[in-house]
Amino acid sequence: LGRSKIREFMDSESENVFGHLARKGVKALDVVQSQIKAMMMSLSPFHIVQEGTHAIGHKVNPFFNIPTIDPGNPLHVDAMNHGLMLASERVGIDHFMDGLSGRGSWLEKVPGIGKAVRAMGDYTFHTYIPGLKMKTYDHILQRNTERFKPEVASGKMTADDVKYLSAKQTNAAYGHLNYKDMGRDPTMQHLMRMILLAPDFLEARAKFTGQSIQGIGSKLGREQLAAMATLAITFF
Repeated sequence: LGRSKIREFMDSESENVFGHLARKGVKALDVVQSQIKAMMMSLSPFHIVQEGTHAIGHKVNPFFNIPTIDPGNPLHVDAMNHGLMLASERVGIDHFMDGLSGRGSWLEKVPGIGKAVRAMGDYTFHTYIPGLKMKTYDHILQRNTERFKPEVASGKMTADDVKYLSAKQTNAAYGHLNYKDMGRDPTMQHLMRMILLAPDFLEARAKFTGQSIQGIGSKLGREQLAAMATLAITFF
């Protein structure tokens, strides 16, 4: 994604006292808001519950047979090459783990709790959710391959197009969006991260909803529309 102007400003050296104070103030605000999020989320099962629940909408069992992401597995590499975010660059994963990565939570320094906080964060964001995303991508890809078989046969779409669409839908379902593919300005994303509690999660939910609405009149959003309907029937 690249470095934001806010990050560059915080790391710069100011020649006057006003610039120095401004830099310190922005850095303090960035640290405090990150730590507040960490205090709220570090010991909460929120992410596991939310992601596991959403998997049901895509007819995926969130409890068993969750694959471990393997960079040597050609299927996993192919999925990432088509845009699926599983284990990306540091900036991207920091946005996804907002408040639970980067500097480290103050809770990590508390004896008896710190190890549990780190272990929960590592398992949630580096093992469970990436594995769940890969499993869901496989299910979505199978359905989309069947759904768009006529378009692929006629040349209107390619197999790569179907994989790319499936990756976008999976990212929207779980978060850890592909900001580079979206052309997102890193400064704007950093600003959203300072203002909002969980910008990646919120934007992913908005994209999922938008794709679901698209499914009313287009096959391109049919997967998400079906997932939303399944979740509504199951839980409401």
